[in-house]
Amino acid sequence: MFRCTHGSGNHLVVGVHGWGGDHRTFDPLVPLVPSSATLMAVDLPGFGTSPPPPAWNVDVVGAMLANVINAHPATEVTLVSSCAGAYPVLSAIPVVRHRIRRVVLVDPFAYAPWYVRIFTDHAWSRHAYAMTFGSAWGRWLLGAGLAVRRAEDAGLGRSFEAVRPAHALA
Repeated sequence: MFRCTHGSGNHLVVGVHGWGGDHRTFDPLVPLVPSSATLMAVDLPGFGTSPPPPAWNVDVVGAMLANVINAHPATEVTLVSSCAGAYPVLSAIPVVRHRIRRVVLVDPFAYAPWYVRIFTDHAWSRHAYAMTFGSAWGRWLLGAGLAVRRAEDAGLGRSFEAVRPAHALA
């Protein structure tokens, strides 16, 4: 699993991106990393530069994340996730709980809103994804529709430009 590390402190902060992201989701935090911490932002399997997992299963991805965390020598760990990144974080916790200081779930996808079914129902998912996230027009509409709920520079629609649709749907 690809990871980008900033800082060299003993408190490890692991950033786990959401459905349309990669390790760059946490770039705005880099200037804020204190000397006592290390920020490690990952590309979940199948996203960014990480290859797909051996199986598209949250427990498999969670175990891969736990392996990355356990490979780091930090004595205490904070897990920070956004959106669907909550799933692998919650799955990794039982394996790494002895090292966890805190868990921060930002806008977690734990209770998927009704409209998510449009992208997860196999009969419609590929078409809905292609129209919404897979086209510049769809991403623009998504950004315009969410503008009242997000900061102007959030770039939610843009974040899907480099996402492989088959991986996001899996």
